[in-house]
Amino acid sequence: MFMVEMKEFTFVFSGEAFIKTIIYFAVIFLIVMIFNTFSISKVKVIDLLTANKKNEDLKVKKLGVSVVLFLISVLCIGVAYYFIQENGMMEVDGQFWMSIIFGTIGTFLFFLSLSGFFLRILKTNKKFYYRKLNMFILRQINSKITTTFVSMTLLCLMLLVAIGVFSTGAGLATTMGGDMKKATPYDVSYVKYFPEEEKNFKVKTDMRKEFESKGIDMNKFVDKSCMISTRLNAKLKFKIFLNGRDKLVDYPKGVKESMEKSSPEIIGLSDYNEAMRKQGKQTISLKSDEYAVNCNFDNMKKLWKDVCKDRVEIKMDGRALTAKSSMIDSTYYSASSLPMDMGTLIVPDDVAEKFSVHTVVYNCQLKDDVEENTHKLSKLMESVYPNKTMEERNKAPYHTAIYRVEMIEQSAGLSTVITYIVIYIGAVFLITCAAVLALQQLSENSDNVERYNLLRKIGADERMINHAMLAQIVIYFMVPLSLALVHSYIGVKVASNVIATLGNVNALNGILASGGAILVIYGGYMLATYLGSKAVIKDKNR
Repeated sequence: MFMVEMKEFTFVFSGEAFIKTIIYFAVIFLIVMIFNTFSISKVKVIDLLTANKKNEDLKVKKLGVSVVLFLISVLCIGVAYYFIQENGMMEVDGQFWMSIIFGTIGTFLFFLSLSGFFLRILKTNKKFYYRKLNMFILRQINSKITTTFVSMTLLCLMLLVAIGVFSTGAGLATTMGGDMKKATPYDVSYVKYFPEEEKNFKVKTDMRKEFESKGIDMNKFVDKSCMISTRLNAKLKFKIFLNGRDKLVDYPKGVKESMEKSSPEIIGLSDYNEAMRKQGKQTISLKSDEYAVNCNFDNMKKLWKDVCKDRVEIKMDGRALTAKSSMIDSTYYSASSLPMDMGTLIVPDDVAEKFSVHTVVYNCQLKDDVEENTHKLSKLMESVYPNKTMEERNKAPYHTAIYRVEMIEQSAGLSTVITYIVIYIGAVFLITCAAVLALQQLSENSDNVERYNLLRKIGADERMINHAMLAQIVIYFMVPLSLALVHSYIGVKVASNVIATLGNVNALNGILASGGAILVIYGGYMLATYLGSKAVIKDKNR
């Protein structure tokens, strides 16, 4: 499942963690005991004897105040949604914290105000209110929300985190372990970067010769290789391609504005075709007034396809070039574990030579046992070019070495960590919320045995009582979940956009996983609570 051998994993028992766990739980129980002692000491004995016959007092007794608090809560939640969408979860700034603060306050006020007008609004519909045991069910629910609005707030926020993690975590893990073969067509790519201010119009480095001058026999490791260069035209910006097409790129406003100011990479036709030949792929041809677009980054493909369809014209060094009618989806050097080419312009060689070199890349396909040769070559390069200091990095013939084998290992490790976090946080939070709600309902129904016996005395049969209990449990479980689902819709949408900066996200898989987890864990606790409460009431009745 994790794409690595199980020998990499060992199970250990941490004595230190064991002792800390005992200490922390002891502290928690001590604090709870102290608070319970204070709470009980303030209660009169007569109140303890009659507590099960009284409903909780409303925290907000005036209907007008409840309505105002409800409207404020909706406003706060709306403001939180606005801030998080504007921020796009791209950075932890003021907008991000404002969304957290307003979201929490809005959720708290929502549950605080709910108990103040929930019952009163439903009482206006006399036909519904007095039907069967609805009056009893609604009063029980209203009483419980009045008591637990604080815990309801916390449970709602925990459910939001659980749903969000389940929904986006699966997509993130899948994205991080994306199309590795497509992203790394070469066994290794050595990349040298040149700053924009350094006006290099011709390639000044031959990496293979420099490696061999240091005693590294590349013939021993390399089967096929090629050296290519990419260039930049500082005057040509993404803005010309995004103009009128920004809706085809699903990024926050700030990211689009930053993108507009950047320049796409340029590669000469002969360099591109040489890279394709070494991969055994088809080459392309261009007219003297044409350029082609290469893009393998899923979130940018719609934009570039539209650019090619419209045959957008650009000017490079005073020469007009028209886009080739079809977009190319390939990789001309290994850059990362994901296909990350957001759009490269392939132009005639005489046009490319007019612009300064941005990167020089030495692509290699290794001989025989690729994994063994990768590790040997990697160690040899590290011994010759340590690259530990900035000075050493600048002296080396390359800045970055992308080994396919290492990319696969790193991607698998990162996917493993993400998968673990998704399972751990999502499942633990979901189980915690369901368990707290279940315990509250079981305790409540155990305390309300006399009320259910009173219902039997006034003529309610077992079917009506069971239905009333089931309705009460379902509503109680669904109240925090419903608001959490609304919150998570916005959260998952924004988080998906963040993940989309790394690659294509299949949101459906995450949503289905989240829905399945809620159905199994949350639904299972709900059913167990009903069956347990039903058994408690029957036993007490006997």
